[in-house]
Amino acid sequence: SNMNDPQASIQISSEYKRDVVAKLAANLSLERALKAFAQIAELHEVADTFMIALYDDSDKTLVFRHVKMHSPFQGMKTIFEYYRIPIKNEDPIPQAFIENVELKLKLKHLNMRRNYNHISRFRFERWNIHEMVICPLEHNGIKFGVFVGFMHNKDISHTNFMQYKTDSEFLIPHLFNAYNLETYRSRDEIAKNALQERREILTLLSQLNMLQD
Repeated sequence: SNMNDPQASIQISSEYKRDVVAKLAANLSLERALKAFAQIAELHEVADTFMIALYDDSDKTLVFRHVKMHSPFQGMKTIFEYYRIPIKNEDPIPQAFIENVELKLKLKHLNMRRNYNHISRFRFERWNIHEMVICPLEHNGIKFGVFVGFMHNKDISHTNFMQYKTDSEFLIPHLFNAYNLETYRSRDEIAKNALQERREILTLLSQLNMLQD
């Protein structure tokens, strides 16, 4: 165990949890659920930079939906929002998702894995990452995303990370529901647009037919 690993300084009260759940119940949106989930990661100081990526089945990618950047990299936030990583990529982020395993990595681990692509290494060097953690998000056996955290100057505290996982568990069902709602909404939108286009084509065809009559 790491000697300089401070005991998790913070404990999330049941009042805090009740309050968060009540707010989400009153107005469930993916943004709100992600924010609540991220707030707990911040309280526990899990990582300097962290991102929550959700799975998009329509194009088989993980999409960064919530991004909290370490202050020197603050300007890069917009680059990462909605950034997509194909799950077929040889990269630790999709690997953790597909294999449903938690990964903790330093650059030396990447160099041992010959099959990781150059982007994985480039990310470490470019972002000055000391250690990264990737943790799959799942509910009732259904994987729906990953939490990705980077520490820039020190190891990720195991104590803080475990505490974060325990304390954020109550939010997983709400995050999952909000994710599902959005997924169905966007599918619904696609279906509606297709119907609308079909209607317009039919209208156009009948108008053309009338012209020919």
